Amino acid sequence: MYFALLLMTSLAAGLILHALASLLSLAVWRLLRAWLDRTSPRTAARLLLAMRMSPLALSLCILAMFVIPSFLEFEPRSTIEPVSFTLLSLAAVTAVILSGSLARCISAALQSRRVMREWLRDSRLQSEQVEGVSVYRCQVERPVIAVMGLWSARIFASESVFAALSEDELRAAFRHEAVHARSFDIAKKMFLQLAPSFLPGINLLQPITTHWSRVCELSADERAVSGDAHRTLHLASALVKVARLAGATPAGLPALSAALHGGESLLGHRVRRLLEISEHPDAVAADSTLDMRKVLLAAACITALLLVAYPQALSFTHELLEFLVRG
Repeated sequence: MYFALLLMTSLAAGLILHALASLLSLAVWRLLRAWLDRTSPRTAARLLLAMRMSPLALSLCILAMFVIPSFLEFEPRSTIEPVSFTLLSLAAVTAVILSGSLARCISAALQSRRVMREWLRDSRLQSEQVEGVSVYRCQVERPVIAVMGLWSARIFASESVFAALSEDELRAAFRHEAVHARSFDIAKKMFLQLAPSFLPGINLLQPITTHWSRVCELSADERAVSGDAHRTLHLASALVKVARLAGATPAGLPALSAALHGGESLLGHRVRRLLEISEHPDAVAADSTLDMRKVLLAAACITALLLVAYPQALSFTHELLEFLVRG
């Protein structure tokens, strides 16, 4: 009974913490949204990924540092406290959310693995790699160019794409996909699939995920062209040609993949951005860097405060848990 109560209390507290952290993360995103669109896409992608994953990370940290230790410290092992309906309901909702996140992640991984195996079955390995990433020419009906694979990334391009794009355009498009591979964007997508939703069927942080996907494409574009005007124009031309082949709509790729195309509005923005970079290379925003000394100083201050107030914090946490247990 003791450990069952600990599990239910942790699940219920985790749900409340995650909900509060999600609301905070969403509020921060709304405040910074305009600034994120002005800063370097690479920096914006990092910050957006942190915003999306921070509710889970923060909840787990508070559970590990305060909730579970306070329960073990102050709750008698011979407790016969009845479980309130509130506690049981919150724990059940948390279990449903976590199960849904795990199922969503596994489903996306299995789907991507199945599609990649199908493409590999009818594909030819090209002789040249692009920045260390293998390129496969696959027999796929719809026009597609994408990078797939968690452990061993591969770039896939259909026959129609090879036929429509020039050599320079293909090289620029492949370099874009290679940037996705080097940035581990597929693994990041897997973590985003695994991140819990706000409530069952309610993904409150979906706008942050969508924003992250958008700036990831912009970041890959900028890093792929590296300020070279010719590369910039070749990549812009490749985007337009692939979009025309695909009818300017996404190709229905698996969740764990990174593709050259996007929606119509994103496509237009990417092409305009590339043309702007080709004319004004200095328009590319520089990556923001953190001063590690300030980060370490802030971490040291927070750690010192936690050590000083830790016993009182555990006692206060247990009082809050008592309200939760009793309902």
